[in-house]
Amino acid sequence: MKVIIALVFEHDATDWAHEYDIAETEAFTDFTAVLRRAVEDGGIRQALDSSWPMMRGHTTAYTLDGLDSTTREEILHHLQDARDAGQDTALIGEIRDHLAAHPEDLYRREPRWVIFHTIEWDNGHFLSGTGATVYFDDGDQAPVDFDGTSVDDLLTDIYGARGAVAALGVDLRTGVLEFDDYGDNVPALLGIPTNDHSDGDGCAIYATDYTVIRDGVEVSITDLCDGDVFIDYDDIPWLAARVARAGYDVHVDIKPTNAH
Repeated sequence: MKVIIALVFEHDATDWAHEYDIAETEAFTDFTAVLRRAVEDGGIRQALDSSWPMMRGHTTAYTLDGLDSTTREEILHHLQDARDAGQDTALIGEIRDHLAAHPEDLYRREPRWVIFHTIEWDNGHFLSGTGATVYFDDGDQAPVDFDGTSVDDLLTDIYGARGAVAALGVDLRTGVLEFDDYGDNVPALLGIPTNDHSDGDGCAIYATDYTVIRDGVEVSITDLCDGDVFIDYDDIPWLAARVARAGYDVHVDIKPTNAH
């Protein structure tokens, strides 16, 4: 077994120069030389052995240029993993913060997943927060733009240029990210349920700028909630048994008000 832990030594340059009576411009070189001697002479290892008996004889200390190539590769791998994890965390945090700040974009429902698709630029296709799709627990969806955030920059930093139909899915509850070169695969990878709304008997599909009458007042179709009674162009009261979004459309499962 081998675990690599970084030890970082810091000291104020002015204080070091004053304490050892040297010019401040020489402080860094002198400080580095002292630490290098402590490593090469075994001073750091002895200090660890003394303060941590259970690890006596099992610790080593090296300067970076004193590491063997295998250990350098291990450290590089660990640093890359840490960087990637940090970027993933930053991306998820930016997504959550934006959605929390704009509940009206989600009709005040709790988002569960987000899927980002690519858009084409002069230098290739890149994942973008423009035209992202937010999904809810029941598979309903709503379009959201992440304008004014760092989502696009983070997506580019993490994934770079990708194929024209690639997509990234984010599970906002678990923090899991699922990327696929074929975006149609992403909903299944995330476990998003199929939206069972479809045009036909019992389901009416409206554009988002459509209006209806609710409680005697004209309101946008997007203001309807499950259980609302509304009047459409036919002057007949209908029960909105279920209201859902599918892209820029609003799907309403309608029933006569006397059918519950």
